[in-house]
Parts: sequence; C-alpha cells; structure tokens
Amino acid sequence: MTVVRILLFMAVAGVVVMRFWGADESSANSSPITNQVAAHAVHVESTSGDGAVASGAVVISPTQQRLIGLRTVAVEAAPHKRVIRALGRVAADETKIYKLNAGADGFIREVSDVTTGAMARKGQWLGDFSTTEAYAPIQAYLVTLDVLDRAAENGADAPAQNAAAEASSAQALDRLLNLGLSRRQIDEIKQTRRSASTFKIFSPVDGLVLARDLSPGQKFQRGTEWFRIAALDKMWVFAEVFEDDARYIRPGAVARVSPPRRDEFRSARISGAPLRFDPESRRFKVRLEMDNPNFALRPDMLVDVELPIETAPSLSVPIDAVVDSGLRRTVYVERGEGVYEPRQVETGWRFGDRVEIVKGLAAGDFVVAAGAFLLDSESRMKTQAAGAPQSPGGAEGTEAHAPHQGHAGHGHAGHGL
Repeated sequence: MTVVRILLFMAVAGVVVMRFWGADESSANSSPITNQVAAHAVHVESTSGDGAVASGAVVISPTQQRLIGLRTVAVEAAPHKRVIRALGRVAADETKIYKLNAGADGFIREVSDVTTGAMARKGQWLGDFSTTEAYAPIQAYLVTLDVLDRAAENGADAPAQNAAAEASSAQALDRLLNLGLSRRQIDEIKQTRRSASTFKIFSPVDGLVLARDLSPGQKFQRGTEWFRIAALDKMWVFAEVFEDDARYIRPGAVARVSPPRRDEFRSARISGAPLRFDPESRRFKVRLEMDNPNFALRPDMLVDVELPIETAPSLSVPIDAVVDSGLRRTVYVERGEGVYEPRQVETGWRFGDRVEIVKGLAAGDFVVAAGAFLLDSESRMKTQAAGAPQSPGGAEGTEAHAPHQGHAGHGHAGHGL
C-alpha cells in the first residue's frame, strides 16, 4: 500500500513539473512587451505595388489611438508670422544732430549754464564770442545795405546797380554766417546799422545737449566745436537679432517699442538701411525710426522691442511631429486607416511650435502631431524583432538570428539525450 502511494505521488509531481516547464518555455519566447504590442499594434512589412508602405510602419487600433492620445494634422503650405522680442538701445537721429562750430579764430567771452545732458530751447542764449575777422565783413555788409537804400530811393532808374548791390549784400551775408554769426544777430546789425564787438551763440533747436566744449576766456580756432545738440522729436532704436532671424526682417514693417518694465508700447518703423553686423555680440543690429512725443525716450536708454516676422509660404508641421534622433529627423505619415509610416525629412526654420519641412513631405499629407515618439519606439522595436538590419553587424542583425540559434541548440540537445 505504501509503495502504491509513493508511485502515485511521483506521477502527480511529474505532471506538475512538466506543466511548469512548458509554461516557462512559452513565456521565454514571448515578452510582456511583445504580448501588449501584439494586442494593439500590427507591424506592416514593406510591400510592392500601389499603396506600398515602408518597413517600420505600424497599425494602431482606434482603441490604442485613444489610449495614447494620438492626433494627426495636415501639412499645409502657408506663410507664417511670429514676433521676435529683443533688447534695443535708443540713439539720437543723426539727421537731427546740430553742431555749433567756430567759423574763425577768436575768444569766448561768456557762457550760459547749459551743460552736457541739459535740455536747450530753440533760440536760447548759449554764450558770447569775439573775433577780429568779423569786422571787415560786417562793414562790407553795412555798405551794401546803404547802397540798397539809395537804390530804393532813386527807384528803378538804375536796375544794373540794384542787381549788383543785391548780389554784394548776399555775399556779405554768407560771409557773416560762415563766421558763426546767427541770423538773429545779423538781423540786429541790419536794424541798428551798427557793428558789434561780441557775437551771441543761440540754440538752433529744442533738444538735448550732447557735448559742450567752451569756457569763459577760452581761445578757439576755426572749426572748433562749441556745442552738439540733438533734437529729440524723432529717435532711432537699434535692436539686436540673431543671424537666423535677421534674414526675415523687412524694411517698412511696424515694430513695437516699450521702456523696460512698462506696458506702454509705441510704434516704430524698420528703417530701409542695411542691417549692421556687430562682431562682438555676433548679432545684427536693426535700426528703427520712431516719433518721440514729450521727449520720453533719451539717447542710450534700453527698451524692449517686438519685431514682426513673416516668412514666404512653405511647408511646416508642429515641432512635436518631428522625432529628432540627432543624425536624422523622422515624421510619421498616415497612409490609411490606422496605418502610420516613418519618413525621414529635412527641416528648416523653427518658429515657436512650428518647424519648416524642406524635403520629405508634400502639402496634404497627414502627420502624427501627438504620439509620434510612442510610434517611433514601437516602429524601432518591431523592426528589430523582424530582423531588419539597420547597419552591418548591428544589434538588429544579431537579434534576428538569436531565435534560430536557440531553437537549433535545443534540438541538438534533444538528440544528445
């Protein structure tokens, strides 16, 4: 009886061991990942003829598409707009900078309290100077004025004399202006018919004093710059942009300028002047021209700049649609109901969440915009499992022969037993 029980126990144990061994061998040939993929995705091999799809394409069921949030978008050819935000520096309009220079040798007699950085009003007195070179031109000017007065009294009896007197008066006036006399002072000499010993310097414009180089008693030479004053009703702004963005800058486009940490934006127009390259920052400087009411902007102020950019019509896709491995860029194109084919592309500009497609797609194609990374992982895994080599001696080739070697070894072992 005991022997019968022992034999019965050994028989039951043998059945259990054989079932466990079979289950273990079955699980070894099928990984959990493969089982999950087989339930939701089917690998599509390359075929020939119409409607062919490339190796690595996958078919995703509607249920799996909802689970991974897969979404496709159409490839369109359209112009694209964006705004570049850059830091800008305010500068005076070079066409509105006035330099007050000496027209002859002389001395500074008096100077006003207007200094560098101060605001000067148009017609404001800035200083007095004297020069001996002005006496002879002033006397010549007074003589021509007397000739004109006598000609006016005699009427039109001597038109030739009147024309000569007017020409002489104009020449004398030009000499006085070249000496640095203001029209205001020349008009005073004309009214009083008296020569002056000192001459006044007046501001020609409402603006900011950029430079002052004179003091009482100072001797100056012809060409010496006394003051440099910039009108502030119009200003320039130089904004720095990268080389990739500089090619999209269009003259005449309207930009927006705002002082830092303020929400006050003012319009500025991009100048037609060529962009200037700064070798230190390795960026291009864009010149903007704008009105400056109330003189709110001053030279050397820093401002925030928003530059509009518009590209020519081109193909583009969401940036998440491109899987960038470093060496190549891949998108997944929908080829049918749930069929997605990997396709290598060449990219161009990147603006925000869009990237330009230079080669590899056509208008009207549908690409995966959400879920492309998961599709790429699945495609790589199925390609490796199918044994499609990507490079000589690569890992895919080794993995492709592994099942055959394992089966052969198992068969030989059986013969050995």
